[in-house]
Amino acid sequence: MSQERNTCCHRALTSKEMTVEQAGLDRAECAVLNLSRCFFCSFSEPMSQAWQHAIVATNGAKDFGLGAAQLGLVLEMVLTMRRTRRSCFQFNSPFCEFCSEILSEHERQLIGTLAAFREGRHGSAKIHAMLLCEGNDATQFLNATFELAKTMSKVADAHRNLLPSGAAAVSISP
Repeated sequence: MSQERNTCCHRALTSKEMTVEQAGLDRAECAVLNLSRCFFCSFSEPMSQAWQHAIVATNGAKDFGLGAAQLGLVLEMVLTMRRTRRSCFQFNSPFCEFCSEILSEHERQLIGTLAAFREGRHGSAKIHAMLLCEGNDATQFLNATFELAKTMSKVADAHRNLLPSGAAAVSISP
């Protein structure tokens, strides 16, 4: 992603951010990220009703092991994190072509917790959660994230398909 290419919102990476591609997320993790971002948009701008986009986007994520049940678990993961974390959570809009390519430090910790559980690295998941939840008791967040990780498709886990350059796992349009 280059600054020259982004002429509409003028968003650029900060020192604590990276592109989604650089993070090496698989399609299922990208789908969870985009679904989470819809919920975050709903919390920050309730009139946007962006949660509805998460429901529609779930239809496009079924191949990655995400259905209606998992959407509820994504919401539970987000809500438990919100209850535990005290400061503002920085996220990028799923609706902007350029912003959606950027992974904030907070988003990286959120998806890092999920990815670690999916890979059986429970210690790493706890470290990501401790950083994300700012040292507060992250037990509920960890439990919710673990439940989501357990239900995600074994097919998606086995293949761990990385996104081709510039491809989105789940398209979310306003």
